[in-house]
Amino acid sequence: MAHRENTSVRPFPVKVFTAALVLTIAVFAGIGWHVWNSYKNFKTIQIRDFRLQELSGIITHFDEVLTMSARMAASTGDLWWEERYKVFEPQLDAAIKEAMKLEPKTFMSEAAAQTNTANLKLVAIEKRAFDLVRQGRREKAAFLLFGEEYENQKLIYSEGMKKITVALQENVRSDIHRQRRQAFLAVASILFTIPILLFVWFVALQSMRKHITDRKRAEEALKKSEEEYRKLVETMNEGLGVTDENYIFTYVNSKFCNMLGYSKNEMLGQHLTKFVAEDYQAVMREQIAKRKRGEAAPFELVWRSKYDRRVYTLASPTSASITATRPCPISPGR
Repeated sequence: MAHRENTSVRPFPVKVFTAALVLTIAVFAGIGWHVWNSYKNFKTIQIRDFRLQELSGIITHFDEVLTMSARMAASTGDLWWEERYKVFEPQLDAAIKEAMKLEPKTFMSEAAAQTNTANLKLVAIEKRAFDLVRQGRREKAAFLLFGEEYENQKLIYSEGMKKITVALQENVRSDIHRQRRQAFLAVASILFTIPILLFVWFVALQSMRKHITDRKRAEEALKKSEEEYRKLVETMNEGLGVTDENYIFTYVNSKFCNMLGYSKNEMLGQHLTKFVAEDYQAVMREQIAKRKRGEAAPFELVWRSKYDRRVYTLASPTSASITATRPCPISPGR
């Protein structure tokens, strides 16, 4: 008796591969989003910080331009300096407002409030000086612009701007530190998730390898079983024929060929009734009808050999094959 091997095959590890794929997509999507979001935030902060540094210099420059314009008007009596003053005053105001919008927290500090108050007083003194110049009272205008009150307000304004600049620089350093911390966390997350991904894919690949191994083993066992079955069928003492649903022979064993005197090529592809004796055609048709109804029982059947000899057999039909057993030897002359 042939040994029957276990040919069960592990199902393809769909869940493991799906979990590995979903986890990989989620991790890379998360990393991609974090990198893009960090880059976008960095660019936004970088542009804002650079603009604040630029505005700090612009505000200081415009303040000196206004002071110089007022003092030159007082010294020369030339009202062109007032026109120049009027050009730069709104630019200074716009620069201050833009800086406050970009960094409202810094410009809401006490230093910013003192600076704003000093700026308003300076503008008021400068405008009174321009009025005196238009009245021809340049000495009085110069006294205001070079007097103690004006210098004190200039000092307060200058000190306030220094504090604001230091605060802005501190904000820049804080932003850079925060970006570095986020970058460190991103790298740490990547280093943490890579081993997990490697482990998950290792498990998935191991499961796939086992599936392939089991499949190959099952295929080899099936092939071996088929070979053993074919060998058994070819060496059996009964004739065996296999037909399709139309009762066309798709397989015949050697014994069946020897019984009828045909070669396998002559029988394959031919209808079963072609080889049945004429007087048993009705019997064969009746048995075919029974098989279609699911009835199958042994019956006597006479075949017609290649040389028109009658071959008496006991036929045992199944759903797709027929076994012909000769009840007794047939003499050559029969």
